[in-house]
Amino acid sequence: MDAYQQLRQRAKQRRDEAIREARSLYDQALKRIELLERSLGREMPKQTIVPEPDARRIMDLMVENMPMDRPFLAQELVELLRDLYPERDVAPKTVRAYLHRLIVRGEIRRVSRPKGKEVLYAAKTCTADGPPDAAAALINVAETVLREVGPMTMLQLTLAIQDRGTRPELKPHSLMQSLGRALRDNQGRFVKGKEGRWSACGGSS
Repeated sequence: MDAYQQLRQRAKQRRDEAIREARSLYDQALKRIELLERSLGREMPKQTIVPEPDARRIMDLMVENMPMDRPFLAQELVELLRDLYPERDVAPKTVRAYLHRLIVRGEIRRVSRPKGKEVLYAAKTCTADGPPDAAAALINVAETVLREVGPMTMLQLTLAIQDRGTRPELKPHSLMQSLGRALRDNQGRFVKGKEGRWSACGGSS
């Protein structure tokens, strides 16, 4: 090791020693301040831990976001939560399990189970019964649009329905899934024709 390297090594050692000494003095000063505050009867401030949104339970999110003015389907609530919290893993099985727990707690009730359909749920403050009004409105708006405009693809129909103010809170792909099921469940009112375009029965395809 030449003279210059020795000088650099000694300078580094002195620097490291100075840093260690400064840290030691800093820690000692903090301890003296803490002892002084305690001797004066003051409590040390406690750090407030704010839970991250991801830490919130799925059940809490269900209660906050489920429809309060009408009955709803479990799958409808699943799709709504997936749209509102895309970073969360919202599994249908989990949502249905929590719905049962909410029934036991008295926060929601089972409204009915139409023949061949899923169970309908409603908040305890909801007085409406029967199929969700939103589902009926979706079908009615779809039929109106198709009769006025003519055959449309599922995406075109979805966007046209949202332009008229129906289910604007949902992302198009989620509404398109609900709309597809609704059209298939009402084949007496709708028909799928050429190039995958849907029409209202009695209209052109």
